[in-house]
Amino acid sequence: MLKDEGFDVHHDESVSKIIRRNHIEGIRRDLKFKAQRFPAGFEIVFYQDVVHENPHGGFYDFDKRRKMPYLIGLQYEKYMNLIVKKIKSLVEVEDKSSIKTKTAEEWVKARYVESCHYPQTDMNFDLHALDGQGHEGRYGLDRDGKEIHNGDIKYFRYWYDGRVYRGRVYYDLNMNWIVILNKKDTRVISCWELFDLAPEDNLHRVKDPTRSKGYKKYIAHLEKLESEKTKDLVIELKRRGYAVKIERK
Repeated sequence: MLKDEGFDVHHDESVSKIIRRNHIEGIRRDLKFKAQRFPAGFEIVFYQDVVHENPHGGFYDFDKRRKMPYLIGLQYEKYMNLIVKKIKSLVEVEDKSSIKTKTAEEWVKARYVESCHYPQTDMNFDLHALDGQGHEGRYGLDRDGKEIHNGDIKYFRYWYDGRVYRGRVYYDLNMNWIVILNKKDTRVISCWELFDLAPEDNLHRVKDPTRSKGYKKYIAHLEKLESEKTKDLVIELKRRGYAVKIERK
């Protein structure tokens, strides 16, 4: 059907040949898609590379629909509706693709409704009723090891532009939390990037956003491991009678 609509459809050569027959991709002007066939279903993900934040392309962005320019978004709506209509003509299904959101809170609620990980089945619930709920384990802790709860106000430095943002958080999936920035905008942020503002935090824009405290701890850990490896190597070489000189950069 998408071929008939003008899409250039072919197997996705970025995946292994062993599974390539189940991976399809296509493009029509600026609108692209990747599709995958499973034993009991399939998935089609539409995206575009005109406006994206992830350096690897729009397919890896969150909020793909929101980032689509107006005309590309209309194309997506057209072909998505055709796919839904086609599926309904073949089998009886429950269509949840009709959820339309105008505000950031509505988008978070739709996220809960569309996910199989939450009990919400429709949009008729109060998002603030979830305030105070947390998540057990490391995915419920922020940069400084503090517990995160739905409805908390948290800060984060966004990797894309290096600026510090502030918003109300709600748990998403795995290590991710949704941050409501204002009436319309959200961001999906990893738990270790969230923090409560401290006096030593730099609120100015950082050219390299990876200089966050959490990232620095991670790099320090890697450097410690590397130094231990070097130390063991030096000890072994000296034991064998070699003269070793270490140059510090």
